[in-house]
Amino acid sequence: MLGRLKNVTVIYSLDEFCKDGECAMFSEEGIPLYYDYDHLSYEGNRYLVERVLAPYLEEIAARP
Repeated sequence: MLGRLKNVTVIYSLDEFCKDGECAMFSEEGIPLYYDYDHLSYEGNRYLVERVLAPYLEEIAARP
């Protein structure tokens, strides 16, 4: 269904949270990334922005 949307970019954050068959539950500092079973904590949102959204936005900003 998402593939049929026009002028929309789908960003898959799961690829950043789950690598090599393991999903990150804690930051490198040991802070939980999830508030509950399915919602990111404040630290989880920072992780998402720094590792997924910021690189994407930087790529867009660099386009001519």
